[in-house]
Amino acid sequence: MKLETQRFFNLEKFKWKYAQDMDIDASRVTDKSFASWLGIAPKYYSNWKNQKKFMNSVSARKFEKKLDIPQFTLDVIHVQEDIFSEFQKDCFLEVRKHMIDHSINIDSTTEISIASQLFHQGKANGLRIDQALLRQLTLTL
Repeated sequence: MKLETQRFFNLEKFKWKYAQDMDIDASRVTDKSFASWLGIAPKYYSNWKNQKKFMNSVSARKFEKKLDIPQFTLDVIHVQEDIFSEFQKDCFLEVRKHMIDHSINIDSTTEISIASQLFHQGKANGLRIDQALLRQLTLTL
């Protein structure tokens, strides 16, 4: 896969940030609204999506800044362990915080299992901790 194509593929994983910013359900995010939020014409977005044009590095850096993610994140072609290990730590911390805030006592194996599920789901969705999934997993305890 070309780097320019990978950038767009990675950018799409962050649509949830737009949904969070606009306080809407992620399923309601359209390409047009996401493009406008990013500050680009929907036609550019469509051209990238249909691979008629490719995202350059200037655009990628602009979007990384808008998304508040580390520089060159959109350029990642292969898994960079440091990015994912930081996210994994965040998942464990979020589970621990949730348990403390809700006075839930569980064994460490269950806590690890919940954090692992959050990590894998979040990794597939743009390094996002899904609070709804966390609540769902702890309700079944």
